Amino acid sequence: MTTSATFNEISRLLAQYGTPETDTPITPDVPVESFQLDSLELLEFMMALEEVFQIELDTDTLREDMTLAELQEQIEQRRETTGPSSKRHSAT
Repeated sequence: MTTSATFNEISRLLAQYGTPETDTPITPDVPVESFQLDSLELLEFMMALEEVFQIELDTDTLREDMTLAELQEQIEQRRETTGPSSKRHSAT
């Protein structure tokens, strides 16, 4: 997935789970907190990111004060270092 495709997917998911504070366009410098996600919505958003990008995130990875560009960078780093989620590859 390209960088712009990653950003577009993050934006789509945020719009699905949150409500923007204003009608301002979604840009890389917009903080996650501007989507007014409650704790359950934030968790659901994080789980959707894991599913779409096939990565594992922990609660420390996704902070409300981070910008979409920072979130995108975290996702791309996880994809490069961990590859597909190990959840799908567990044997038992």
